[in-house]
Amino acid sequence: MGFITTWENDEKTILRQIYTDRWTVDDFLACTDRTYRLLKSVPHTVHIIIDLSQAVRTPSNILSVMRHVEQHVNENLGLIAVVSADDFAKEVFMPAKRIAPNATRNMIFLETLPEAYARLMAYHSEANLMPS
Repeated sequence: MGFITTWENDEKTILRQIYTDRWTVDDFLACTDRTYRLLKSVPHTVHIIIDLSQAVRTPSNILSVMRHVEQHVNENLGLIAVVSADDFAKEVFMPAKRIAPNATRNMIFLETLPEAYARLMAYHSEANLMPS
């Protein structure tokens, strides 16, 4: 299995997907399905960190499964911080946005995990300041 999913805090507000080695589209689909179930198990907003720092490369056929990803978007999905994406992943982001606009609407690319945590903390603080 080329991925691990783990809650990053006890409040279950950040879920980290860690892709390892030569992950495949099948790994991505399994991780998407697991993430969908985990987000469905909590009533609050959950941010996702997609950690590619241990991955060798993004599968060349990743766009072929984006419709599936679009059909598995939870209502409580917050920001998606993609860490250490390779050039190919960044390149396919625009076509992915057209295929799966809901799944990619809050996606940002960052270089390091500390950057991702800082961005999520800032977003969380701003959201708490917004009037209901």
